[in-house]
Amino acid sequence: MRDAVIVEAVRTPTGKRNGALSGIHPADLSAYVLTRLSERAGVDPVVVDDVVWGCVSQIAEQTYDIARIAVLAAGWPESVTGVTVDRQCGSSQQAVHFAAAGLIAGHYDVVVAGGVESMSRVPMGSSTAGQQPYPPSFQDRYGAPHQGLGAEMVAEKWGFSRSHVDEFAIRDIGAFEVNEAFAPVPMAWLAETGADERRLNPLGGAIALGHPLGASGARLMTTLIHHMRNNRIRYGLQTMCEAGGQANATIIELLA
Repeated sequence: MRDAVIVEAVRTPTGKRNGALSGIHPADLSAYVLTRLSERAGVDPVVVDDVVWGCVSQIAEQTYDIARIAVLAAGWPESVTGVTVDRQCGSSQQAVHFAAAGLIAGHYDVVVAGGVESMSRVPMGSSTAGQQPYPPSFQDRYGAPHQGLGAEMVAEKWGFSRSHVDEFAIRDIGAFEVNEAFAPVPMAWLAETGADERRLNPLGGAIALGHPLGASGARLMTTLIHHMRNNRIRYGLQTMCEAGGQANATIIELLA
């Protein structure tokens, strides 16, 4: 069985509700990161098998399969397909899981996963993270063996991560990203797991950075990946609660 290897992870800036980014179409936000992604990874978009994109509030400009619209807005080949996922707050994290599963199963060789949520286009009376929500677009790019390279060879060349590891203890995890949908969530998680609080959300949680629903999972993962790379942390864990009593968890390993 082959591994799913993270080749690159990028995101847009974030902004306040009805702020500087609010006038940008969600497809254009998404297209921007797709373009930057292919440039950073040095991969021709023609080899991308699919784009799996999280979005919770699929209304107005975020409807009609925003993943596919983003592909076209980026000027990628029409042969690159796109599908939009709604698993509430964990939508883009679930997009990553679907992408990784497709790679491991051999359905994909190169796939992009991430999400977008323009909260300024979502009518709501209150925020989701104890403050005004944000309108960003985020995404991670996943790649498995392609162009004759095995997964470990890809990781060695690019120096990134893969999406699963063998069983181990929580003390082996060097960094945790726990979505701060509400302020007590990471505190309750710490109390339940006994994890080292110094390793929890080391670059800030959603109350500081925002919780753009369908984009949050990919934002957490992008933050986690870069923190691991910068600090040579071998294992990282990301988790978040989801409306309807669900949750997602992902463990990644830094290979090089």
